[in-house]
This record gives sequence, structure tokens and C-alpha cells, in this order.
Amino acid sequence: MSLPEITAPPGTPAFLADPHGIDLTPAYADLRQGAGHSRKRRVCTSPPRTVPVGWKLVGQDVMAAVDDWFENALVVGKVEFAAQVKHQGMGARWWRAQWVEPYRAEPLPGGAIWYVTGRLLLTGEPSADAPVASSMAAEVGVSLTGSAAVSAGRFLAAEISVSLVEA
Repeated sequence: MSLPEITAPPGTPAFLADPHGIDLTPAYADLRQGAGHSRKRRVCTSPPRTVPVGWKLVGQDVMAAVDDWFENALVVGKVEFAAQVKHQGMGARWWRAQWVEPYRAEPLPGGAIWYVTGRLLLTGEPSADAPVASSMAAEVGVSLTGSAAVSAGRFLAAEISVSLVEA
């Protein structure tokens, strides 16, 4: 299963997971048989795990970017994303993740560092490789008469010219 293209905003570190706080969902469940008695059957190859995580974010701008990411890109935590999580296997691994509940953010004394905590539902198998971003979306606002330029580094460039003409 491939990882979602949505990742945490730039400037955020990998999630730090509490290795002692993992809640594994059982891989087996009671399933009814068409005939005979019910038996435990495997319902998933890799059971989902709920993990308490923490982030130390440096800067008010990074915290504001995380708030915007959670509200808009993740639709208040309802959308899955690719999360790099430490302490869940060798080094930091990429997981398919979803917030179980909204995160809590507390500023540390001085207000420059924020400590963010919450719980993530990690599903699928971990990956050593980051997700591949293959789609792009952009929105450009142009006045009725004017021009705008859009560029994304060396990969994409576009120029838009709009003028009001009489029909």
C-alpha cells in the first residue's frame, strides 16, 4: 500500500513516539461462518497501532503552519497523511497515519518552542522511503487587467496574462 502524498509542513521534525504506549489492534477477530461455529480468523496482515506521539516545534510560524495543515489539508484530522515516526522500528520510518483525536499544543516558557502531543493511528507496513509527490495544485489570483507569474523551482514555470476586452 503506497503512502499518501500529504506530509507534515516544512520545518517540522519526525514524530517522537512513546515505544511503551503502543496499542495494537488484534489481527484476529470472531467471524461468523455460513455453516458451523464461529472461529477466529485473521482480518489484517499488519495490525493498526495507536501510538502517543510528541513534536517539539521551534517558532510561532511553524506552529501556525501545523495549525493550518491540520485544519485545511487534513480536514480537522479526518484525512490520512504520511508521517515519519521515530521509535517504531529501525530509526525513523514513514507510516500511513491519521490523528485519533485533535493534538494538544503547549508553548514552553519563552514562547519560541511549542510541545505538541497527540495520538496517531498507524496503519500498513512502515517504509524507509518518503512518499513520492506526483500531483500539484496551485491557485493564482489575478486582477481583471494584469499579469502574474508562477514558478516552482526548475520544474515548472507558467505566465498568465489577463486583460479585459470588449465583447
